[in-house]
Amino acid sequence: MNRGAGAQASSSEATSCVWLLGALAQAVSSMGGNPDRVLEALAMGEQRLLDPGARLPLSLAAEAWERAAAETGDEVFGLHFAERVPLGAFEVVVDYVTRSAPTLGEAILRRLRFQRLLHECVVVELQPTPDGARLVHSVEGTPRGAPRHAVEAALAGYVVRGRRLTGVELSPRQVTFRHAAPRDLSEHWRILRCPVRFGAPENALVLDRPILDLPNHAADPGLLAVLDRHAEALLLGLPPAESFLGRIRRLIVDDLIERAPSLGPVARRLHMSTRTLQRRLGAAGTSYQALVDAVRLEHAIDLLADPSLSLAEIAFRLGFSGSSAFHRAFRKWTGTTPLRHRSGRTAQWRSHRSRRGGPRLTAAAESSSPVSGSPRART
Repeated sequence: MNRGAGAQASSSEATSCVWLLGALAQAVSSMGGNPDRVLEALAMGEQRLLDPGARLPLSLAAEAWERAAAETGDEVFGLHFAERVPLGAFEVVVDYVTRSAPTLGEAILRRLRFQRLLHECVVVELQPTPDGARLVHSVEGTPRGAPRHAVEAALAGYVVRGRRLTGVELSPRQVTFRHAAPRDLSEHWRILRCPVRFGAPENALVLDRPILDLPNHAADPGLLAVLDRHAEALLLGLPPAESFLGRIRRLIVDDLIERAPSLGPVARRLHMSTRTLQRRLGAAGTSYQALVDAVRLEHAIDLLADPSLSLAEIAFRLGFSGSSAFHRAFRKWTGTTPLRHRSGRTAQWRSHRSRRGGPRLTAAAESSSPVSGSPRART
């Protein structure tokens, strides 16, 4: 099937750098497969592959992983990709920024800082622990999450690349994957050299402090400063990304009608555990309930501006069990009741219109006038 325009990302779809396809093609070729078949199936021309500023829709990137693995017939394609991909094959600036950092820990932090140059919606966090750190990998806002091979390539890549950068045959303390275990784990043990757990809550790499403190061979402070500035400029050239909190608010709005938005469904749509979602919200200085309250209040103010809506209907639209629950929540948020807020707003509007000498609407006209800013049209 010719995907044609599939190589173009829509304005709302997250993207990946086009260098991914070149790296996958190299890996497929080194494993005895035909990379041309993979690229032809994706309808990617050579000219687009050579454009350093080109971006792939994330859905196409996911398909590329699946097609590359199928072409090679390799059950652990992601692990072998991590072994074979050379420095600079993925995204040249990010690769050389990490190589120039003083330690492996600093290299990982640089990689996370410029992660969006590689992929949007891929979230990698370095979470400090008393004796090291956990590197947690997740994908937000995609229907199926990241392909298994992509996740295994990402976590194995940090291990393999760490050995190359430091010259030390390091081993993580543990690696966990959310997906189910394959039939044969021998390659996981050979490459990762640590306990591996499948069906875990998170995709994560556990690293001890001495590993993070290992010096990089090719550390170069002068070059690092230049590359940092260049990478920052490249980030500025990307389209603005929806903020994490903005994405949560949007998902809450999607779930708002007829029910109270709960944490679990939102976490699942972001392809992360509820614990990870709560931790990230805490790091942002808020909580899930605080965001739900803020969204509900914002929409309550809009809906109360429409005099044709009863308090019972507004409560229903905001996911409350009834008018009483809405009344209690609104009073807690604002110090006044929904009815008093509506009465005060109506009085202010009438006074404003009267002072300007404009015509006053009759009750019938008021009830039929459109309401600016209402979250969605009434049916």
